[in-house]
Amino acid sequence: MAAQTLVAQRVNVVLIDMVKPRLAMAAEISSGTVVDINQENPVDKISEMTNGKGAAFVLEAAGPQSALDQALDLVKTRGTVVTNGLYRERG
Repeated sequence: MAAQTLVAQRVNVVLIDMVKPRLAMAAEISSGTVVDINQENPVDKISEMTNGKGAAFVLEAAGPQSALDQALDLVKTRGTVVTNGLYRERG
C-alpha cells in the first residue's frame, strides 16, 4: 500500500524483493521499478538510477539485519531510512 500511495503522488518507487510471488504482485500493483535481488544488485540499480547519489528515502519492511544493512547502502548521504522490521543483535 505504501508503494501505491507514493506512485499516486508521482514518486519514483523501486520495489526490491527476492520472492517471485511478491515480485509479481509488486509489478501488478505499482508502476514502480521492480528489482529481483536474485537477478540484479539493488545497490547498483539505485546508483544507476540516481547517478550515484542513492535513494532519498528507503522504507525497509522485511526485518532481517541484511535488509537493514542494504537499506543503509541504498540511501543517499543525509537521506532517510524508515524501518518496519524487527532486528536481532548480531553475534
